[in-house]
Amino acid sequence: MDEVSENLRILLVDDDDHVRAALMRTLRRSGGVIEEFSSGYRAIARASETSFDVAVLDISMPEMDGDALALELRQRQPEMRLVFVSADTESEGAQRAKNLTRATFVRKPWATAEMLRVVRG
Repeated sequence: MDEVSENLRILLVDDDDHVRAALMRTLRRSGGVIEEFSSGYRAIARASETSFDVAVLDISMPEMDGDALALELRQRQPEMRLVFVSADTESEGAQRAKNLTRATFVRKPWATAEMLRVVRG
């Protein structure tokens, strides 16, 4: 494992427990430190306290959509890379989110190698 992977700090936010658990299994292979949240508001609070290299976000969540969360995170940590994980990467909403946030999209179901490549930057 290289030094970049060992020092990688990942913020994971998805309201679906099963999807979040599956993403955790995949992201652990990055070798980074992962903090997971089911709520965008809790993730924002944590991002106000500590820095992250990358955020992996669901785009559709009940309390706060992923694009609103991404904009809040970008405001707090402009250098943080943003990754949306979504089954819908072509809709108008997905394109708007991509344009607003400069995020990378990974389609559900994701391939482990692709997810790790995107997260590691």
